[in-house]
Amino acid sequence: MSQHPFLNLGCGRVILPAPKPAHYALLPDAVTNYPLYWNVDRNAEPGVDQVMDLFTYPWELPSDSFDGALLSHLIEHIPHAIRPAFIAPETDDERQWWHDRREALADMQDGWFCFFSELFRVLTDGAPVHVLAPYAWSAGAASDPTHTRLITEHSFYHSMKPDPNSPFQYQTGGIHFEVEDINYSIYTMFSHLVATPNDAPSEQQRKAVQLQEALQTRLNVADTIYARLRVVKS
Repeated sequence: MSQHPFLNLGCGRVILPAPKPAHYALLPDAVTNYPLYWNVDRNAEPGVDQVMDLFTYPWELPSDSFDGALLSHLIEHIPHAIRPAFIAPETDDERQWWHDRREALADMQDGWFCFFSELFRVLTDGAPVHVLAPYAWSAGAASDPTHTRLITEHSFYHSMKPDPNSPFQYQTGGIHFEVEDINYSIYTMFSHLVATPNDAPSEQQRKAVQLQEALQTRLNVADTIYARLRVVKS
């Protein structure tokens, strides 16, 4: 089986592969050391492989062509408005595809679904998606004027996969992302609520419950959330 690149979306000046930067501490080391990366950003920084506005749709990236993705401090900037990308395809088939895809994306209810529908399209089945974002109930998330949305653990469960029991029907383009892991960068004053391998199982459970209560009811418990998702196409 051939190996496809990982996407580093909104990479900025962090060009991968490379040793893990300090502010990526929540990521497993293997993520940034993956040998094949395609670095994408709207700015032509040194090392960027493709200059593209990820908040216009569809993306100029081929379907089913990437084995994973890293999204670091990107999704909190996704605009609610759905902005079309204007590309000049070379063939009639390409023009038809772009037209049909733009029309389908325009029918979605929010730019969030357009973004994740395009991510779903370009990734292979089973591909991991690693997401870092400022946790919603933190000063960093709330005070940055460029943020368009607040990210919590529930952001990755809400309408991110088919749910026949949902009381609402969202136009999501059929995306299906399973949540495999959620973790947080916890402020020092709440570090006593983080379970350790040396804790007894009952103590680990107690801390987990108390940490979730704190996350939901207090400000500045966590400054960053990490979510690992998996693409489900089959």
